[in-house]
Amino acid sequence: MKQKHAVLTGEQLRLFYQRANTSPDGEIFLLMICTGMRVGELLALHWQDLDMQARTLIIQRTIHAMGPNTDRPLDRARVIQLPPALLERLRTHRAKQQDIRTMAGDLWAEHGVIFATSAGGYVSLALLRRRLHRLLSEVDLSPCSVHVIRNSTIALFYALGIDPLVIHTLVGFKLADSATVNLVSPSLSMGEDAIQRLINYLSEEKGGDRHAEIGRA
Repeated sequence: MKQKHAVLTGEQLRLFYQRANTSPDGEIFLLMICTGMRVGELLALHWQDLDMQARTLIIQRTIHAMGPNTDRPLDRARVIQLPPALLERLRTHRAKQQDIRTMAGDLWAEHGVIFATSAGGYVSLALLRRRLHRLLSEVDLSPCSVHVIRNSTIALFYALGIDPLVIHTLVGFKLADSATVNLVSPSLSMGEDAIQRLINYLSEEKGGDRHAEIGRA
């Protein structure tokens, strides 16, 4: 049965996060959960968008709907700063990808994407969906769309009391009052703190911060 709710509960998201955190190929889901990125943005991330030293990630592309292995620029790029633990997972992921590239040899077609297939191409939405459903099933959760994960992250940010402007900046919402955004645009560190607070909550055992519960039917 498919997930009927628009968001997962806090406990369901915690279960999924903790499973992704122990999965050998869980990095894409960790980044999905922790940042609330759109699926097209995730699949279009390039290594050149990631600055390991500054711990910043530029979100500036999305997958092009017209064909495989193509992307297009976003109307408005944004920059987020990643907590050290999340950056370390991406560093490990890069090393694993380099090993896969070596094993693939001439079969590897370099596209420079962070999340690539075993041949170097862009991961398809269908493949990502299958991986998502597999991980969800491993913690006895019903299948849901990748959009439900994004919505769940956004709901949890709000439940944790994160400033709405920080949330909007992190997840790429368009704000009606652009003048206000220019005056009080949140710093990168504020966004990183929000991500770290979400990670701390999701890393707790069941029965932790009850005040941050979301998505109850």
